Amino acid sequence: MAAKELAEAGKKILILEARDRIGGRIHTIYDQDTIVEAGAEFVHGDLPLTMELLKEGNIEYHRTAGKMKQSKNGKWIERHEFINGWDELMQKMGSLKKDMVLADFLQTHFKEKKYNNLRNSVIGFAQGFDVADANKASTLELYNEWDRESNGQYRVQNGYASLINYLSKKCLSKNCMILTDHVVSSIHWKKNKVNVITENKKIFTAKKLIITIPLSLLHNQNKKGAIKFKPSISKEIKLFKQIGFGSVVKILLIFKKAFWQKNKLGFVITDQKIPTWWTQEPEKSNLIAGWLGGPQQKNLQRKPMMKF
Repeated sequence: MAAKELAEAGKKILILEARDRIGGRIHTIYDQDTIVEAGAEFVHGDLPLTMELLKEGNIEYHRTAGKMKQSKNGKWIERHEFINGWDELMQKMGSLKKDMVLADFLQTHFKEKKYNNLRNSVIGFAQGFDVADANKASTLELYNEWDRESNGQYRVQNGYASLINYLSKKCLSKNCMILTDHVVSSIHWKKNKVNVITENKKIFTAKKLIITIPLSLLHNQNKKGAIKFKPSISKEIKLFKQIGFGSVVKILLIFKKAFWQKNKLGFVITDQKIPTWWTQEPEKSNLIAGWLGGPQQKNLQRKPMMKF
């Protein structure tokens, strides 16, 4: 997106991509007739910029659908409200004048015993879905996100990669070059001159540089894959460490038959180890996705896509 804006402004742009593909956390896999979103999947709400890009690229999208249900102690419960007390929660969050972390907000406004389930559910949702720490996350920022999602959620019709492909074509049609499989190992910089050195010892020189690597690689300079800066940017690194991020495991299962379609099942919350599942409704697909975020995901063994 940055390259598109700069290229359209007449700048000469080079993108160095560490992976063998573009898109980063947007990763669409086309498995025969099934579109599998290994990374980002939803457009959460009526987002002006995203909607504008989809329209500009003539990219089709559709609203998600399906019934929301909860599975508890092996029994199905149909839910009209995402979490019991959700509307009251959103009203309180929206009227908050001064920001506070979510845990303090819940203890201040929902401390009574009757709200025990609501507090636990909201913290679980923040940790599981937003992979956010309730003791650090801003209540107002969570409200802004959750309220936006109430306007509806969408999927890109032919996969999120459609949007990435559109952006890359716009870049390449201008004065832009994209190189994949170029892992940057170090950056030597001074005012108006930057030397970027890759793992295969290639050197690229520019006046300016935009860095869009994962935040975790900026938090820990000793981590494998982290970029070394010369001179050091230690002051900036301290600021980066104040920006939170979380981890999540996404489970993608393709069945021979979509047994959930007769009930138009869309979204499921369970009391099991994988607490959240969703289907591709209203699209007819044999794919179902599971989501495990927050501290629990660290104990789950990761494996690549497998077929049974």
